Amino acid sequence: MVVIGPQETVFDVVANFPQTIKVFREYEAKTGVCICCTALFETLEAVARRLDLPLEEMLAKLNAAIKEGSSG
Repeated sequence: MVVIGPQETVFDVVANFPQTIKVFREYEAKTGVCICCTALFETLEAVARRLDLPLEEMLAKLNAAIKEGSSG
């Protein structure tokens, strides 16, 4: 199973796993910031730090979305 880590960029994640866009949209709704617009080339760790988001939770949700998308 693929595991997304904190050093992955937003671009790499959404390009390789489009099903993760829904997770980013969830965080966009919470922060009022379009992550896929303003942080495309940032690492997940940098995005979480800058927007004060829980990194481990974000990684878990992204990995769950990937797992769900690959089991269909």
